[in-house]
Amino acid sequence: MKLIYLVRHAETEWNKEKRYQGGRDIPLSNTGIEQARQLARRLRGVRFDLAYSSPLQRARQTAELLVGDNSPPIILEPAFQEISHGLWEGLRLEEIAERFPREFRLWKDKPHLVKMPQGERLHDLWRRVVPRFLELVAQAQGERILIVGHGGVNRVILMHCLRMELWDYWKLLQNSTCLNLIEKNPEGFQVKIINDLSHLNIPPTGGYPHF
Repeated sequence: MKLIYLVRHAETEWNKEKRYQGGRDIPLSNTGIEQARQLARRLRGVRFDLAYSSPLQRARQTAELLVGDNSPPIILEPAFQEISHGLWEGLRLEEIAERFPREFRLWKDKPHLVKMPQGERLHDLWRRVVPRFLELVAQAQGERILIVGHGGVNRVILMHCLRMELWDYWKLLQNSTCLNLIEKNPEGFQVKIINDLSHLNIPPTGGYPHF
């Protein structure tokens, strides 16, 4: 049996401002650093055998705060970089809705059908993330694996494990520093925890859109 601790990065200033980040390399805010520290305190009894992170610094900083000094080196995995939002990156929600009304409406209603201007489709994200996730889990020698990713990245991993389709994308919430726990056993994947925020004294329901 293997346990995958799948975490979304902590908060950035762009999260707070409701700006789409995508491939932009935005650091954690002071609030985000404290969020990651709170999750680290919650997980301090866990000894990770492997630790992977998106190369973007908001994920990398989160991973560094989680593993501390007693876990193996963090492996930066390019496949786990967030979906590219193209021309939407850096824009607030209302700016996107004003400049790209048709695409933005489709993104909210039928996300599997839209390609963000000069960005990626969900199909692109799925093809990039899920095969690499399966490969890393299959190759892993240890029992406890940490993966620090992004809202979009985590969603497609969870959707694969739950046998959901791409049009179900918005049914899953992924808040800043949320914890998801996935068990890999001989029968397949079982998702034990989704979007848990108890380390922040927030119940594992509710959320905000994917920025």
